This record gives sequence, C-alpha cells and structure tokens, in this order.
Amino acid sequence: MRLRRNRRAETAGAAARPSPTHYFALTVASSTPYNNATPGLPASRVSPRPGEKGEIAMQRKWYVPLTACVVALCLLLPGPPPAQAMSPRNATTLAYSLAGGVLGLTAGYIMWVNRPANQDKMSWEVKGPGGFFFGGFMGASFVEANAWQPLRGRVDPIATLPYDVHTSNLGYTAGVVGGLKAGYFFHQFPYLGLELAGDFTRNDIRHQTVTLSRPVLGQTRAVIPQEDFATLTLALHFLARYGFLKDQEVPFGRLQPYVGIGPALVILWGDVDAAKNFALSAVGGVRYMLRKNLSVFMEYKFSHQWEVELEHSKIRPLGTFQERRGTAVFDWTTHKVVAGITVHFW
Repeated sequence: MRLRRNRRAETAGAAARPSPTHYFALTVASSTPYNNATPGLPASRVSPRPGEKGEIAMQRKWYVPLTACVVALCLLLPGPPPAQAMSPRNATTLAYSLAGGVLGLTAGYIMWVNRPANQDKMSWEVKGPGGFFFGGFMGASFVEANAWQPLRGRVDPIATLPYDVHTSNLGYTAGVVGGLKAGYFFHQFPYLGLELAGDFTRNDIRHQTVTLSRPVLGQTRAVIPQEDFATLTLALHFLARYGFLKDQEVPFGRLQPYVGIGPALVILWGDVDAAKNFALSAVGGVRYMLRKNLSVFMEYKFSHQWEVELEHSKIRPLGTFQERRGTAVFDWTTHKVVAGITVHFW
C-alpha cells in the first residue's frame, strides 16, 4: 500500500512540473513585446497597448484644435477704427498683416508638426492620397451691383427722415485679387479636406447718379461720389474632390476637380469707415498635378454677406451743392476668378 502511494505521489509531481516545451513557450512569450492579445504573437500582428489608440487618434486629429483656434482668432479680432481714423495706406497694411499673420501661423504649425525631429527620415515621397498643401493665387474680382439704403433715418445731424430710402443698383469697378491658402486632405478618406484661404482686393464705387425710392430734400435722384473700397476675406472651406488620370506617381489622379463651402470673415474698408461681418463663402475649381508635390489650379470664389453697415457714407441729392452723410446699409456679393500654384507635402 505504501509503495502504491509513493508511485502516485511521484506521478502527480511529474505532472505538476513544467515540461521543456512549456519552458520554451514561456521564454518566447516573455521576450515578445507587451500586447493585449494572445501572448507569443509578433508585435506586428497584435493590437496596440492600452491607451495607444487614443494617442494615435489625438495625433491624427490635431487639426480640430487648430481650426477652433483660427475661428476664435477671427471672433476676437478688434473692429477697425471708424470714421476718418484710418488712412487707405494703413488699411492696406492692416489687411496684409491680418492675412499674413493667420496664414503664416497655420503654415508654421504644419511645418512644426512635420519637422525632421518628428520623423525617422525626412522624405518628400508620396505616403498616401491625402496630405498638406500650401499655395498662392492671383486673379480678378467683381462686386455684384446692389441697391443701397444710404441714409438710414437721417439726412443730416439735425433732420430725421420719416421713412427709409433705397437707391437703384450701384456699380463697382473690377479689381485685382491676390491671396494665400493652406489646407489638408485626409489620408483615411482623401475625397474630403479642409482649407484656410485669405485674399485682399479693391473694388471702388464709380461716380454715378442713382434713382431714389422716395424723395430726399424734394429730390428723387442723387449723386453717389466715387469712393475707394478695399476688402480682406478670411475663409474656412470644407472641401470635396475627385481624381482622374491616375498613374503611379499620383495614385489619386492628376486631374482633380473640387468644391468647397464654409464661413468667412470679411473686413470692408471705405474712405471714412470700416465694417467687419461674417459671410457665406463657396469655391469651385480644378487642380492639375504637374508632379507629385507640385500643382497648378484655377478656381471660382463666391462670397455673400448680409446688411453691411458703413457710417458716414456720402450722397448728394440733385439740385443741392452739399454732400449728406449717413449710415448706408447694403448686401455685399463678390465673384472672383483666380489661378495659382500649390506645393504638396506629407
């Protein structure tokens, strides 16, 4: 009986001791990088460590806080000085400073994120169908003829109109527009992207005679004197595109028609006052990839803002010799046709 019990104890001890094969499996598992899947699988075939998915998502979604910062910056911009506190030269300087500052910060942040220290090796090779881009453009701008409400409530500081007066359509001169843009197309879904664009143009009011909807000082016709109008537009576009003429160098397609729409901040300077308004902006165009990192494009831009108010606007009823000033209210619609060049990097 004692012999049988000893043999049973030896058999149980042998079963409890790990075999050489088991020791080998434990060694392989301990030498494999940590993973939350089956131990022993190579690192390339396991899921990320806990929290690593969140880090990757945060790295991919850096553009969300950037977009929020740009919109907040537009909201916090101070209103331009009213009345005669700003000369045309200072207005032009301020416009270029605002556009250059916002676009410069955006381009600088993009380059900082993609600096060589963040990469094993700096490469300009195509890594995917999406990516960053930065470019400039120039073209012509046109303002749609519109009716003004030139004297909202007043003819002069001591007389008040008992009714609103509107003019017939006013005409504007064509102007030259120039600007910059920066944006990003998503690698995960390259048909969609974001773009921040800024441009500056000038469209002056022609010296013209208009018809008034109701009499002012007994007159139904008035003269609108010539006035300089400069415009700065900062727009955020949500883009959609499609690719044609695909090849090995540009797998998404060399010919890329695209459309976009989004909010815009428009600053309008007159001779004696300025206005800052939000507008609706839209864009449509076509891009051709000359190389994998260089493209040319042509596009049409549209923006519309409602009920712009400019103080101290001038009007002279026919038969009088003195200009009257009042708050002018009008809609502002612009059409722009531009061409430009873009650099793409990933």
